[in-house]
Amino acid sequence: MSQVQLTIPEGFESAVQLTSSELESQIRLMAALKMFELGKISSGKAAELAGVSRVEFLDLCGRYQVSV
Repeated sequence: MSQVQLTIPEGFESAVQLTSSELESQIRLMAALKMFELGKISSGKAAELAGVSRVEFLDLCGRYQVSV
C-alpha cells in the first residue's frame, strides 16, 4: 500500500475539534467521497480508501449527499 504525507497547519486539529486519528479518518473519507462523486474511483475503491465496508460507504454517500 502506498502512503501520502499531508502537512496540516499547527493547531488545525483543535480548530476542527478532532484528534489526529479522527482527522486522518475524516480526510480519507472526504477524499474518497469526492473522488467517487467525480467518477474517478468505484464505490469499492472509495470504501477501501475510507477504511469502511462498501455498504457503509454507500450509507455515508447518503449522509453527505453524494449521489450514487
